Amino acid sequence: MNQVYGLIVLAASLPLLWLALRSNDAKPTELDENGQEKPAWADAAARGEITNAVDLHDVMLQMKTVPRLVKPVLEHFGKGVQRFTPGGIGASLERSIYLCGLQGRVATTTLLAAKFMTTGLGLLIGAYCFFAFGGWGRWLLTLGAPVVGFFVVNIMMNGRGAKRQTSIQNKLPDVLDQMSVCVEAGLGFDAAMLRAAKSSGGPLGEELGRTIQDIRLGASRSMALNSLVERSSVQEVRLFARALIQAEKTGIPVAKVLRVQAEDARERRRQLAEEKAMKLPVKMLGPLMLCILPALFIVILGPAIINIMNSGLTSG
Repeated sequence: MNQVYGLIVLAASLPLLWLALRSNDAKPTELDENGQEKPAWADAAARGEITNAVDLHDVMLQMKTVPRLVKPVLEHFGKGVQRFTPGGIGASLERSIYLCGLQGRVATTTLLAAKFMTTGLGLLIGAYCFFAFGGWGRWLLTLGAPVVGFFVVNIMMNGRGAKRQTSIQNKLPDVLDQMSVCVEAGLGFDAAMLRAAKSSGGPLGEELGRTIQDIRLGASRSMALNSLVERSSVQEVRLFARALIQAEKTGIPVAKVLRVQAEDARERRRQLAEEKAMKLPVKMLGPLMLCILPALFIVILGPAIINIMNSGLTSG
């Protein structure tokens, strides 16, 4: 009975762990008229949630408690853990932060602290399973819980990053079409990109807004586009940036490059959809063989087997 209670407690702790580790799923960052991100407290002040604030200190005190208190503790704890962490783990987490679009909102030290905590929780769960269970299942749970705890932060970040990059890939052809129309109508490239970023919104709008912000802060267009490539894993974004850099060097009209890149991105999106459709029969084979066919055989052959057994044909 104590083992059942222990499993209930462990199962109840998993949703709490997910809530503690998940990043803010707030709406995409909005851009102002200059292409810069609006601060986190701007919307709260507009809604009247922050009142009587005379300086930034008062504004921070009136914001939510969890980001204001828990996040600095995790960052301080993560700095201590970072001293004993291999550089490859930190670099992988930093890359995940860029792919998730959380730079400036989540620090690498925070993820390291969360990774250390989930690993410790996995060790505790493994120790409990070692003393509470028997047989080969005990060793499986004892060794598997710390491994899952070590990789749970990476799994969450990779899942969010993949979802974000998929959104960028799906929206890119339409945004390139809009930029092409704006450039052909007489707008400059930077103004066309800013208009497309503000109208499209979402992850792609955020990335284009950061690119415009880098240009206005003094970076060259090629440097800003290279930074855009580093913040994304989408092949179409990389081809788009490389084509614009090459067009700037050779003097090719930007509108023509945008039009060609939009057609290429749309063709790649269509091919990707066809590839996913071709993989569906193979992915459905496993659930079909393990779940649907056994139940179907039971329903069809079950009554016949019962009738044969009751008729006495199997006796003697």
